[in-house]
Amino acid sequence: MKRYPNTSILNIITQKEDKVEKILFINVKPVADFYPLNKIIWYPQKGNKGESIYVWEKLSIKQWVACGKDEDILELFENIITTNKITIASKEVDLKIPHFKKKLHEDLPSKSRDESVYDSLVIEDAGFIPQEFYQKENLNMLSGYIIGNDEIKNLFPFGFFEENFLYNNLLKNTFGIKEYRTPYLTFRGVRKTAIKNLGSTEMIGFYQQNFEETITYNSKIENIENEIIGEGIIDKKNGRFKMSLSTPTDKGSIEILENGNIEKVVKYTLLSDITIDMNIASKTFKDTYGRTSLITDNTSDITNIISNFTWQREVYANTTEADKKLSDKFKEIFNYLGPNILIADPYYINDFKQDPVTNNFELRHCQIAFINSLIHSAILGNIKKITILGVNSRANNQATSDTTIEATKTEQRFNKYESLLKEIINNNNLKTFFPVESIVFKNSNKDFHNRYWFSIIEKDGIKLLEKCIIITNSIGNMNEVDIMVVNDEAQLNQIIRKYSELFKNSEIKLSI
Repeated sequence: MKRYPNTSILNIITQKEDKVEKILFINVKPVADFYPLNKIIWYPQKGNKGESIYVWEKLSIKQWVACGKDEDILELFENIITTNKITIASKEVDLKIPHFKKKLHEDLPSKSRDESVYDSLVIEDAGFIPQEFYQKENLNMLSGYIIGNDEIKNLFPFGFFEENFLYNNLLKNTFGIKEYRTPYLTFRGVRKTAIKNLGSTEMIGFYQQNFEETITYNSKIENIENEIIGEGIIDKKNGRFKMSLSTPTDKGSIEILENGNIEKVVKYTLLSDITIDMNIASKTFKDTYGRTSLITDNTSDITNIISNFTWQREVYANTTEADKKLSDKFKEIFNYLGPNILIADPYYINDFKQDPVTNNFELRHCQIAFINSLIHSAILGNIKKITILGVNSRANNQATSDTTIEATKTEQRFNKYESLLKEIINNNNLKTFFPVESIVFKNSNKDFHNRYWFSIIEKDGIKLLEKCIIITNSIGNMNEVDIMVVNDEAQLNQIIRKYSELFKNSEIKLSI
């Protein structure tokens, strides 16, 4: 039977006070690795031999890191918060823990593919934690998202905590997170047997779980009328399942059952792949959301004015309508900045997940919205070239490496980008609108953090940045985003000076 991930990491951040270590933050996080040992390992200088070095010497702050099997790390977490001590290699470390309330997770069926399930420790005396440890900039320096401060060292492993993770939790007085592993579920409709405009007639999927021999695992699918239209058995040897459906579907919910008990319920809307249905004869095209637009001889809708806008996915009753709105806002930005655009985002357009069953790329909703609007604007003639400037070191911290491929994270990222974009262009007959070198990815040789979208103009053979829009989140990580035009001349000049230099000295990594 296949061995699935079973490893968790324990992270403890402490402040030395006399002979005691005050716990400022404690966290358990499952990771996608298989752990073969029956003992917990503490990392060198992070608890090995019962000792740890300072990561912020001025405040006497240390980090302790251990890894082990999920159940062993969870048990260690409980022992620490109940006994106020750790024993490592026969050495006892005394701990000081603030008064707290434990907020337990609800034991309910999960309702998303990658839902986090955790207990949290809420501090009752905020004065226990030093004020400097509440500062957002300091915490992001520790987490590795702000660099250049020799006084504060990065936490280990580098990039382990998501940006603002520590800050956002401490802001809610949460100083402890005990996260549990949840089974991974992915599924999709079978393209070959789908009926146009009606949906899929077959569903295949993959359920990643450490299966128990005494338990039967089943899948079930219901349409939006809550009628059962398909059922299947999950193969415990490989986690795969397949369901033939009594009626076509594009909306509904999938249930995973263990011995008949519901463990996971995921609502779905099956978006077809990013496809543009071009009809040159009638001069129309249909976007990936199924909306048809007319292409006239004078189709360009370039605008010189754009308003600031806040998009929040959760405020829309229907997520598909929310994604359409985001795509339309992207298109509006392209029409304002085009036809030559620079996107400066340290994470490029972020990573793509790859389906372990089909090897197809799984795009996030905002990545679909971005590519849909890019194609739409290119068809209208409002984009001729787009350059995406990122920072490989930052993007690599957020990327998941495929260990079965002999390639670096950087190489894997640009191989994915190339495969995805060329497939979309070729499958949808878009070469006319995306000639060679119309999409370029460049790596900055200097670090940057903010996200700016610029227009590029050319004067006397020199490329210059002109208009600028602030985008507060990265493509691939947008559940909310603020879009703000930079109108203040002094601010605009300051931003352009820095990013013109970064753009000028950057290196092309991929050209499509």
